Amino acid sequence: MRFSLSRVVFTAALLAGFVSSAPARTVPDDVTVKVFAKPEGGKLRLLVRLPLVALNDIQFPSRGPGYLDLAHMNQVLPGAARYWVANSMNLFEDDRHLPRPEVAQTRLSVLADKSFDSYDEALAHLAGSQLDEKTDTFLTQVWFDMQLEYPIQADRSLFSINSRLASLGVKVSTTLTFIAPSAAPRTFEFTGDPGLLRLEPQAFEVARQFFNWGFLYLLNGSDYLLFLFCAVLPFRRYHQVAPLAGGFAVAFSLTFIASILNQAPDGFWFPPLVETAVALVIVYTALENIAGTVPPLRRALVSLVFGLVFGFSFALGHATKAQFAGAWPMLAAIAFDAGLLAAMGVVILLLVPVLRWLLRFTPAARTETIVLSVLAAHTSWHWLTERFARFNRFPIRFPGLDAALLAGAMRWGMLLVLLAGGVWFVSGYLKPKGLKPQ
Repeated sequence: MRFSLSRVVFTAALLAGFVSSAPARTVPDDVTVKVFAKPEGGKLRLLVRLPLVALNDIQFPSRGPGYLDLAHMNQVLPGAARYWVANSMNLFEDDRHLPRPEVAQTRLSVLADKSFDSYDEALAHLAGSQLDEKTDTFLTQVWFDMQLEYPIQADRSLFSINSRLASLGVKVSTTLTFIAPSAAPRTFEFTGDPGLLRLEPQAFEVARQFFNWGFLYLLNGSDYLLFLFCAVLPFRRYHQVAPLAGGFAVAFSLTFIASILNQAPDGFWFPPLVETAVALVIVYTALENIAGTVPPLRRALVSLVFGLVFGFSFALGHATKAQFAGAWPMLAAIAFDAGLLAAMGVVILLLVPVLRWLLRFTPAARTETIVLSVLAAHTSWHWLTERFARFNRFPIRFPGLDAALLAGAMRWGMLLVLLAGGVWFVSGYLKPKGLKPQ
């Protein structure tokens, strides 16, 4: 392909001179990016669509009352694709960093264009004719489409991608569809920069990643930590805390796995209902601490029942990560649950001696328990009112009576039987010991 000197100078002026002299535009609030990735033969094609207005600091050529000058846009688009997208999309083949891609195709499309609904349509669209140069369109009315090609060694390698497009807007939502040679297309949806995303993760990678996510999910949940604090607060010994921790863990694991197996309601009202119930559980636990001495048996049984609510809440957190499990959905769920259990164990292991050490300096530990519980109740009450207001916005539609509903009711009945057995076991274990909080 031949380039004239004047064209090179014009392109350089647009990408360098205009960048430095043009006033910075406002970063868009919401940016949607669509990506297709397909390894084929000796190259991996990346088809990308994003709104042209998301490319900041470039003053694109214009004409008339602000229309894009499409006659000169084609000279600018390849450089913009390299600077804004190719530099922000790092791809790996078997953990080997792939070299910078070739910008094979670029074009603008009107917002009404639907060609990126599938990979084949998008590929054909990019190879088709450009927008008519006489089209009157503004910067905010077009998509920027591009085809990037990365050289690879084999199309059946294990690929990863590190997408860093968050700077395109205040909130950047990306939909990435990976089309492997011998598997069904897999779609990932994420906001911002997700870090290294393995498009075909192996079992050990899934187990490690989801364990870490589960561990951090509990530690980053202020409501979960506050519940554990309220539950453990009246007690000073590990042997008193162990039954309530065990009952809570078993209960939330049961509902967590049941939710993963699609046995929980799927209405829009269900997530805000669960979060409201979590806040209510914390309020109750704090008020119970305030009301009087809490026998370990009763606290263990209450934690066993309340664990069911938290299991649903943990499942909602897992749902946002499940898409990254690849071919290992159940392994991911088990690893996430194991991470939750490990985080809960660490919190309790640290919480018991810290509380015992802090409260040993006060002659009235009971007063300290009440004060701390009042603060916890105050915080959780605010959460309760806010979450109930959100829940109240959603209408609840009860399902019709059919075979699927009856089957689901039977499965939840079996779960309640297991829970009742756990209550019986905990009662039999604790009652003879006559444990009292200290």
